[in-house]
Amino acid sequence: MKLQIRRLSFRRRNQGYAALAMVAVIGITALLGLMYVFRLAMRSHESQVRNQVKIDYRQKEDALLRALVSIVPNKAIGAMMPNSAGSPGQFSWDTIFTEAIAASNTENALNAAVVSGFGISGIINANTGDRSLTANSDIIGVVAGDGTLVGPGNTANTGLLTDPDVMAKLPQALGFTGNYVTDQSYPIISNDKTYPAAAVGLGASAVDYPVYNLIPYPMIRLGLSAQGQNFIAKRNWWAFSLTFGNGINLTNNTGTAASAIPTVTKNYVLSIYEMPAQLALFAGAKARYGAYADGSAWQNTTITGSAFASEVEAVGLKLEGSGARLGARGAIAISGGTSVGGNSISAGFDALGARETQWATSGSDFYGASSAGDSGKVAILPLGQGEVFIRRDDAVPQVNSLSPTGWYEYATGSLQCKMGIEIPKMDVAPYVNRPIKVRFHYFSGGVPTSIDYEKNINWENNDHDLLDNPLNPPFYWENLGITTNPCLTIKLDEWWDFLKNVLVGADGLDVNDSLAIWSNVIDASVSQPVIPCVNTDMAVVVRGGNDMTKFTNGFSIVTDHRVYIAEDINKVQAPNPDAAASGYPAGQPYYPPVSIYAAEKRFGTVVGAVDNLTLAGRLTSLQEDNGSTVNIMDFKTGTGTDGVTKTSITATLSQMVSPAELPPVNKMTWLVVLEEVQSP
Repeated sequence: MKLQIRRLSFRRRNQGYAALAMVAVIGITALLGLMYVFRLAMRSHESQVRNQVKIDYRQKEDALLRALVSIVPNKAIGAMMPNSAGSPGQFSWDTIFTEAIAASNTENALNAAVVSGFGISGIINANTGDRSLTANSDIIGVVAGDGTLVGPGNTANTGLLTDPDVMAKLPQALGFTGNYVTDQSYPIISNDKTYPAAAVGLGASAVDYPVYNLIPYPMIRLGLSAQGQNFIAKRNWWAFSLTFGNGINLTNNTGTAASAIPTVTKNYVLSIYEMPAQLALFAGAKARYGAYADGSAWQNTTITGSAFASEVEAVGLKLEGSGARLGARGAIAISGGTSVGGNSISAGFDALGARETQWATSGSDFYGASSAGDSGKVAILPLGQGEVFIRRDDAVPQVNSLSPTGWYEYATGSLQCKMGIEIPKMDVAPYVNRPIKVRFHYFSGGVPTSIDYEKNINWENNDHDLLDNPLNPPFYWENLGITTNPCLTIKLDEWWDFLKNVLVGADGLDVNDSLAIWSNVIDASVSQPVIPCVNTDMAVVVRGGNDMTKFTNGFSIVTDHRVYIAEDINKVQAPNPDAAASGYPAGQPYYPPVSIYAAEKRFGTVVGAVDNLTLAGRLTSLQEDNGSTVNIMDFKTGTGTDGVTKTSITATLSQMVSPAELPPVNKMTWLVVLEEVQSP
């Protein structure tokens, strides 16, 4: 019995040990499972942290690049200002990046002063990419070649242009006759930057058209031209690299290094396209296209090419041509059956998902209408708006600027003119504002020269056509009889003979190809004209412009006075420029390029309506963006009391296709684009 009891007791002890082992196994398995889950959670957390840092860096990078797009063009303008060389540091690339980093909060997403202002202690910063920079060079550097932060797109920067990683993807560099060190250190825009004779990728000869040539429109949505299609511009560019990550370590739960955020370096090219006025319709202010101010539709009007304005109200506007685009800096309102390139544009073209639906259903990336906001890192700056372009201030010193091209001579149309009619003296009552003395400016042997003409001394200035004096200059005083304006009339058909036979030694019309007319208030008898124009101020009358073929480079008139276009202008066809060199279509009629920029234009010099007004070319408005709407096809007759009868207007407007169409003086717009250049 004792043995049996012991055996029974022995069996119970074995069962107990077996149960304990099973519990231990289950416990260990559960622990391992928990450890595995914990490890997965840690890895997931580490991955989330890594992704959060990358997102934070990406947002900082994007904010920095957007800041550069707005800062760089302003610094480029500053470097062109008089006396900018006296304080060069504020225009340097180092200053530009310092300001961009501050504006984009690249170092710290939230300023410490803002954080302390909340009065909350123990704040955990979710911006894991915040860091302190000891210098801009911590994240900014040259791609290759010369420079410390930025490498200029200059033909002398051979290290950049021959770098095997990026050379094939860089734009054509410009030649620069100015100081190369200056071009490295500052964003220089200058007339001295030109395309070299051996330039590649251009649509016209760089020898014949070294300043503005045909180059591909950038791959952006802002509609000034079709993407990749040639347009007329000069591309200034600068390359730099941007590095984020910098090997920052993440830590695990033991406080030891777990892994690092990989350093990512990207290469960028920031471009400023200098774009002369070339679109069929252009306004730097809000504009209504397709309808007159009274709401009636444009009639007998054909528009081939693109249109742009600060804001656009398109009412039944029809832009023809496969490369046509409708663009704006701001809002675009569509109505009345507007179409672009044969494609209808509806009012909801820019609604959320509309572009994506278009792509999904048509497979086309055609964007008939777009604003600057659709294009990301892009800015557009119409220069020389309003009075700035047509006023002339000889007192502005064009000296001591970092750029060899001064801002005022660059952005002011009247200062770009080779010839000038300056009014330093006017008549007294009852003939107030009638010019009695003229100082004529022109070039002789490449040197600026002037000659004075004065009433009753060497200038028979009244009823020029009746005097028939071959020594008289091609400008004289005239009374139109329709307003109280005293008028200075210019006879374009007599200009060639005047320069050749009267002003001995004067350069020809290939040099003296543009004319500014302004009143100089150095004498008490002279007053500057009021804008908007009034009838008591002196006006300008343009006559004799039917045949402009002797103006081989074209002709420009710039004045802050009212202009009466009294007769036909530029109706005689000129020989076509060489198609291979210019890109101008061989079979398309060609006329000398003519531009007239004035405070106001009126058509005709007789009482009553204008029976027929035929326009061909482009329409550009100088009106400043002051909230009022430009009605670019509303024209006034000579009296100004009536508008030109709308049924009498025939307009054939088209976008330029060649630099041969550029007149001597043209309004400028800057297109600023920032693009990534990916290495192989």
